[in-house]
Amino acid sequence: MSVSVAIIESDPDLGAHLASLVMASPELMLSGVAQTVSAAQALIARDQADVYLVNLDLTQLAQAAGVDLIGLIKSSCAQAKSLVIGSQGDAQDIVRSIRAGAKGFLLKEECTPDLANKIVALHNGVSPLSPTLVNLVFQALEEVAASQPSAAPTPDFASRFGLIPREVAVLKHLSQGLSVDAIADQLSVSPHTVNQYLRAIYRKLSVHSRSMAVHVAVQNGFLAV
Repeated sequence: MSVSVAIIESDPDLGAHLASLVMASPELMLSGVAQTVSAAQALIARDQADVYLVNLDLTQLAQAAGVDLIGLIKSSCAQAKSLVIGSQGDAQDIVRSIRAGAKGFLLKEECTPDLANKIVALHNGVSPLSPTLVNLVFQALEEVAASQPSAAPTPDFASRFGLIPREVAVLKHLSQGLSVDAIADQLSVSPHTVNQYLRAIYRKLSVHSRSMAVHVAVQNGFLAV
């Protein structure tokens, strides 16, 4: 069964490029393209996409509108997931997107044929995050931690959340910014197995992205910021 994809992008060239990548994959199906807020709202209202590609670097839309659209997708399309396509923004861009409901964040330069695999992975519960943005995510987490009272360390973090040793190891490697392939190499398992561990971690921590999984671990004293 194909994964249906909708594109929200005000730049016609980038929108056409994203559409071509989607249509070139036998695993994906293009359900629509929107270039304005009203068109995006109408596209979301139809609720016909499994994954929405949303560009925050909108030349015709305010950045806040892009974040609002992510929130609208979360509230209106129960099963859909949003993947942000952006540029090297600041940490707060990522945090706002995640808080609004985004499940992944990639740079525009990563919009290559491999994007199809990342969309399918997202649909299956694995949140893609550009490796070059990992430091920004940790910067954001540090800022959040600095603005809030420190949580008391909880040595029984793994048992409280029901994490098995392999999941603990994956979470630690995740906090170091390692990719799925790199974690697989470290643990001498396949990337598919790592993705299974990631899905289990997300479910047990009640999160939907690697950055939020690390955030939960930091807030519970399991990982140091």
